[in-house]
Amino acid sequence: MLDRIDAGFSLFLHIPGFLPGQMPIMVDNLTIDVYLPLHQLQQHGQVFERSLTHITQIFAESIALPHLKHTQDYRSLLGLPLLVLEATHACAMSASTATQLTEQLIPSPVNSSSAHFQF
Repeated sequence: MLDRIDAGFSLFLHIPGFLPGQMPIMVDNLTIDVYLPLHQLQQHGQVFERSLTHITQIFAESIALPHLKHTQDYRSLLGLPLLVLEATHACAMSASTATQLTEQLIPSPVNSSSAHFQF
């Protein structure tokens, strides 16, 4: 909303405070939700692609992992059970579509009219 008022640009990164099942805390097991103005990505996608990938990787390594480790240690210290939630993402696609998506640095939006990307 603020971007529409002052012509700004917002980038929002989010991770849940848990990993599904008993997965170890590693970058490869993280799901990072990235929100940005879709029109910006459509206009400047190739320019943003590498930068967004770097920003997301830095966020995962420097912020998300330490946060999840701290959360796990804190719950353990308090004697609370580790928060275990099952996250399900059903996605049916052909093998050729899956190959195309894995070759891209930035995945497709969650849906065609969305500014929500999931890494």
